[in-house]
Amino acid sequence: MSNEWSKTEERISALENVLKLDSRLQALETAVKERTLDTTKPWWRDGKTVTILGGLIAAILPILSLINNSFGSYRESR
Repeated sequence: MSNEWSKTEERISALENVLKLDSRLQALETAVKERTLDTTKPWWRDGKTVTILGGLIAAILPILSLINNSFGSYRESR
């Protein structure tokens, strides 16, 4: 009787371990799905990308105007 009981306990323990692994896998699958949903949105709706592009444009415009003004003053001096 005790031998059968220990086998039953071993089986229950194995099933509990399998259930723990299953719950971990489900959590990982959910996390992967959330990440893929975030990456499928278009670039213009991604706040980080829009901020970076805005910063680049804001940095390039003053540089272009500086170059334009320096060429203009160079032409006027000739």
